[in-house]
Amino acid sequence: MWCCTWYVLLYESPNSSIYKEKNKVKKVVYSKKMYETELFALQKLSHPNIVSIDKIERNSFTMKYYPRGDILLYIKDGLPEYVVRHYGTQLIDILIYCHSCGISHRDVKPDNFLMGLGKKSNLLYVVDMGLAKRYFDPNS
Repeated sequence: MWCCTWYVLLYESPNSSIYKEKNKVKKVVYSKKMYETELFALQKLSHPNIVSIDKIERNSFTMKYYPRGDILLYIKDGLPEYVVRHYGTQLIDILIYCHSCGISHRDVKPDNFLMGLGKKSNLLYVVDMGLAKRYFDPNS
């Protein structure tokens, strides 16, 4: 069942990762600063294409697991132009939303966009806000 699988983020020591595909759990270990940055950004942002936090505990938070993985797996073989336009439109919409909330993602790459599943298989979900920055736009 979908609600039982998680994408888990913890901070214990900088720059180390553990993957357990068998249990559909991905543990990414961050520095405390990156953990706090990602937690802040995800709590501030509420968009259908940004992975949301399901549960916050003392030193961790959980998000939904996406078993189809990131878009990098699919673009290596090439995609039709209409599919690229569809995903590109979503990407631009996500970034415009983040910027309108005063947050810059700063790590836009195919690895940080996960593919939806089932009826939502045509959707992208942004992850990894650990390098995000708050900013002020003087024109707004």
